Amino acid sequence: MNPILYSMLLTILVPAIASLCTDDAGEGLQPMFYSQSCPSALATVRSITWNNVAQDPQLAAKLLRLHFHDCFVRGCDASVLIDSTPGNSAEKDAVPNQTLAGFDVIDQIKAALEEQCPGVVSCADIVALAARDAVSYQYKRPLWPVFTGRRDGNVSLATEAVADMPKPSSNFSVIQQQFASNGLDIMDLVVLSGKAVYLYACIDMLLDVANRARYKSVKACNLIVVVWSMSNGAHTIGQAHCAKFSARIYNFTGVGDMDPSLNPTYANYLKAMCPINVNPNVTVDMDPRNSLNFNNHYYQAVLNNKGLFVSDAALITDPRSTVYVNMMTDPEYFFTNFATSIMKMGKISILIGQNGEIRKNCRVIN
Repeated sequence: MNPILYSMLLTILVPAIASLCTDDAGEGLQPMFYSQSCPSALATVRSITWNNVAQDPQLAAKLLRLHFHDCFVRGCDASVLIDSTPGNSAEKDAVPNQTLAGFDVIDQIKAALEEQCPGVVSCADIVALAARDAVSYQYKRPLWPVFTGRRDGNVSLATEAVADMPKPSSNFSVIQQQFASNGLDIMDLVVLSGKAVYLYACIDMLLDVANRARYKSVKACNLIVVVWSMSNGAHTIGQAHCAKFSARIYNFTGVGDMDPSLNPTYANYLKAMCPINVNPNVTVDMDPRNSLNFNNHYYQAVLNNKGLFVSDAALITDPRSTVYVNMMTDPEYFFTNFATSIMKMGKISILIGQNGEIRKNCRVIN
């Protein structure tokens, strides 16, 4: 799609979608924050992101995960991008973040934008936009609105990433507390545990003029059929290294036992894929049915005790979240509620106005 046409479409679509799909875009964030200060920003992010995803389709999941990890530590401020220095170990070097990827794509985007509009577009907004655009590549259109205007943080501490990121081994109480500290409730916890990307019916209604009649029965901004999911705690796309869950199948309580809540057949499969002393680079699909398909099978897997991590199984250890997990097996219910949750996550502790800075290099504080 022509970059100018893409920007024009976003100018029309994002405010329209925003008015239909959400009542609160996040204080200080705007649908087209850069429309005057850097008109080419959105098209540039999209072009570079799409070029990279075309070469490496796994980047979609990687950039989405990067956005999640950024927002859960100090808020959505791009602190996860900052490199460590001799005097400081930064977030990206914390254990939960050592398998993050996509930093080079963010660097490419930032370099291009600094040439076009020096000191204007924040790294925090680039992370949010690149995550959306990476997943949108397959459909050649924006799949959800990203409101912009975030500024970059100037603090990045590995110790905070270790403390604040939800862990695969966490129980429900711990996960709930971590989500609650970011203003996210149990519904958000369940929805974002499947960390999904969706195609808005309202986007299709606006874009697909020829077939608009077929959407007459669709309530404005209900979400439809596609899901591409992954996250730090619970996963529906991608792979996980055996070391991340080996204790669950070989030494759950420290006496050489297996987690009794794990489906025995699934446990045997995991043991076959990850024998003791397996090569640390070996990975297993996060979705036991198919980690590459667009679907919401994750929730049924959890109900069948086939969640890969302890944090997956934790979702059905509390009656409140169990109700939501069951509800999420209905695609329409799941898709509708995800919109609210992803918007809430994208505005966690954002820096706006004169707070923070606009980094010249996303890896280095000004």
